[in-house]
Amino acid sequence: HYVDIGEFARDGDVWHSIDHYLDIVVRTGRDSELLDVDELLAAHSTGLLDAGTTEAAIRRASTAVDGIAAANHDVDGWLAALGMTTHWADR
Repeated sequence: HYVDIGEFARDGDVWHSIDHYLDIVVRTGRDSELLDVDELLAAHSTGLLDAGTTEAAIRRASTAVDGIAAANHDVDGWLAALGMTTHWADR
């Protein structure tokens, strides 16, 4: 799985998002890797993200990495532990 870190909100059929540049690659049952820290820092240093948003991104990513690891590197298991059941459509 590829997990984007950011702020996401739904308004009816429309989704709004603010990308916090950080991403987590999860290889289910094996490991998780936090990516693009350099992109987050570049966005902050150029003024695209303020200090509070940058700190929130780091906190969200840290919480997600810890939770995913505690769920044996299983995104669905982590989300289920948070009360968010996932359903994947067959394509």
